[in-house]
Amino acid sequence: MPAIDQGTAEMLLTGLTGGSFVATLTGLKAHLTINAPTATVNGNALAGSGSSPIAVTWGSATGTSSGGVITNTNTMTWANGGASNWTIVGIELWDYTPTRKLFGIWNGQPYTVGPSSQFVVAAAALSISFP
Repeated sequence: MPAIDQGTAEMLLTGLTGGSFVATLTGLKAHLTINAPTATVNGNALAGSGSSPIAVTWGSATGTSSGGVITNTNTMTWANGGASNWTIVGIELWDYTPTRKLFGIWNGQPYTVGPSSQFVVAAAALSISFP
């Protein structure tokens, strides 16, 4: 689902063509957004009790007939600990520096999560694929 941030795309192209490449060594955290991020504009992060970014763990990348894919191996759960509804539109994946690497917009968005309710992303529900 995620698309590549403009800075990440430029870094990959530079690395693939023999230039300097900076690998992400610390993993990625998932941030929920209240609007639709784009390749050049970050989303507005969801704020409030229970909305903190969550570390994503990944399986092994596998080849496909059109490129490759990797999926998350952990279930990620955000619990609305506030008194008002959350509205969730997108997701961003940031490294720990922090630099945004990928972004996406949830299918069927916007999602409304009421107080004391959860937003859950199951294992294997988040995938990154090329092309």
